Amino acid sequence: MIIQIMRKTIEIGLIGILVFSLAGAGLTQEKKETKKTTVSKEVTGEVTWIGKNKIAILYQIDTEKSTEYEILLPFDEKELKVIHKKSLEEIKSGDTVTVEYEEITEESEQGGRTDFKARAIKFIRSAVKKPITE
Repeated sequence: MIIQIMRKTIEIGLIGILVFSLAGAGLTQEKKETKKTTVSKEVTGEVTWIGKNKIAILYQIDTEKSTEYEILLPFDEKELKVIHKKSLEEIKSGDTVTVEYEEITEESEQGGRTDFKARAIKFIRSAVKKPITE
């Protein structure tokens, strides 16, 4: 009988310690502040690759440094607006386009993160067909 009472007392004490320690841990956690900014931008260039939910645009070539600058922009096909073409399937590699996109930046105490999302693709002109040289 005494052993059972002692066991119950110990169980209740351990449960109490566990509850208070979890409650204390919840109170000491600080709310993480994040600052989110969205900037609308656009880039004009040559389509180098287009996939199911991403498009790559070559937007600058530095001939002195032999460097090409390319941006990969993800998109949601349901939300993407296609201008001057009926559908996204009509846009091919080599075509010149202007892509309107959002640059979404989240800054927190742990650091920053930047994501991109294309909103509209405006067709400018078809790919230049290069003559075959022998």
